Amino acid sequence: MYNLKIFTNNKRESRFDLLLRLSFCCLMFFVTITSLFDAGLVFGQNYKSWAFDNSLSSKKDEITAAMKQGTITAANRSEWNAYFDKFYFARWTIEGNLGFIQQNYMRDLLRDLRDATGNARTFFLTKSLETLTKMTNDKSLNPATRYNAILAVGQLTTKDATATEPPVFYDEALKQLIAVHNNKLTPEYIRAGALIGIVRHAQAGTANDDFKKKQAPAIFIQIITSNRPVADQDADEREKLDWLRMRAFDGLAALKNFDQSVLTVVKDTLRSELESFDMRCRAARLMGELDLQSAVDKVKPADFAQISNLLIALAKKYCDSEIEKIDATINKALPAAGQNGQINPAGIIGRRPEMSGIGRDGMSGPIMSGTDGAGATGDTVVEPPFAQLPPIAQKEIITIVQRIKSNTLYYIINGMRGSKISGATSTGVIAVLKAEDPNYEKLSKATKALAELIIILDKGKTETTTGTGTTPRTTTTPRTTTRGQFKVNFTIIRESLQKCSDDLTEIITGKKQEPPPKA
Repeated sequence: MYNLKIFTNNKRESRFDLLLRLSFCCLMFFVTITSLFDAGLVFGQNYKSWAFDNSLSSKKDEITAAMKQGTITAANRSEWNAYFDKFYFARWTIEGNLGFIQQNYMRDLLRDLRDATGNARTFFLTKSLETLTKMTNDKSLNPATRYNAILAVGQLTTKDATATEPPVFYDEALKQLIAVHNNKLTPEYIRAGALIGIVRHAQAGTANDDFKKKQAPAIFIQIITSNRPVADQDADEREKLDWLRMRAFDGLAALKNFDQSVLTVVKDTLRSELESFDMRCRAARLMGELDLQSAVDKVKPADFAQISNLLIALAKKYCDSEIEKIDATINKALPAAGQNGQINPAGIIGRRPEMSGIGRDGMSGPIMSGTDGAGATGDTVVEPPFAQLPPIAQKEIITIVQRIKSNTLYYIINGMRGSKISGATSTGVIAVLKAEDPNYEKLSKATKALAELIIILDKGKTETTTGTGTTPRTTTTPRTTTRGQFKVNFTIIRESLQKCSDDLTEIITGKKQEPPPKA
């Protein structure tokens, strides 16, 4: 299996590019492999390569230095063409070199493009696009070569990124990306590579208005709506299509365009029970990335009310799913039961070799006593604080806290109240609801319930950091690591999730949730 990871041509990658890189590495397997078999391609097939002249490698240092100086003349143009055609790019097509495309050849391309100046850069940019497009469309070449070629097209720039400005991507390359993606006869794995480039252009925000307002939204919405899940769908096929749809949601978030068509996509995704939880959270995140107020007059108030209720329901579903995961963790990896078959998180103590029993089968442990069915004394089982739990339990708690406080939870919260990292124009749904609207109060209460959950999880640790001065400062950070003093355990996490779920149920139903009767 070839390593088909993404490379970027600047050292300052945005959060989006980092997430894109990680998600791509995890899921592109499904896009590539499935598509290759769908196209009737199998490994071991004999693919062709372009004419290659290794003797031209001797020209590398000379031409690289000349590109940095920025001049190309009519006299050396033919020599440069031969070098790039028969060596520089031809080596991408040789089957024995496939492992070097990512590690060496694409890196060389992006570095040489960055270093080139003047008319030499113009020549190299045009030459690269022309050759990579030809490579992408050449059906005789190995799929790995064709796929990497379209990835490279998506990274061609006319201006490099700076510390304060994104790169300016090549408009002519964007035209090719759109043409490749929109061609239904193009293999799916190549269309996926083109989509990555299109999203990158959208995220940079430097493309023309026609792309940002018409072409890109149409592409992204079409991907989301035409690939919706159906009942009894193959799991691998579903995962592959959802990967594409997540990229489309990322593209819409980058564009920040908002109208009725985008709202309909979000609403339909949030309320479909066939959609994966991750996909519904992606739709929630989109509402937190857009400038909803700019188009509030173009959208029916009832639509915002519906999305408000769908976000609250999604938040409750999230809490309930995490409660189930915690119970499953305790039952499977750290098993013990308390009274009436209820989960007893403290039971993990006696189930580990590093600590003695907690009172199962009528035996009381040294740290706590069991209840009926878990110990002989009848005392209430109390889970000890984090510091007194065995290492394996501490590790499980850290994992759970990290998972709960991952992007998923913040996607939902940001959909409600807006994303703080997206700029002043990111509003969230609550900003477009009128104060007298009952949904405004419901959404306000929901964001408060989720905020309280985060506050409890933030008590997981306090971290001492040192600023630019000499006086240390202590801050509480939402990023959870093994450093610092944890102040939560299984019981606290589960009870906090349950309270949040109950609060959200009360918001949805309008009925106060009574606590379960004591045994």
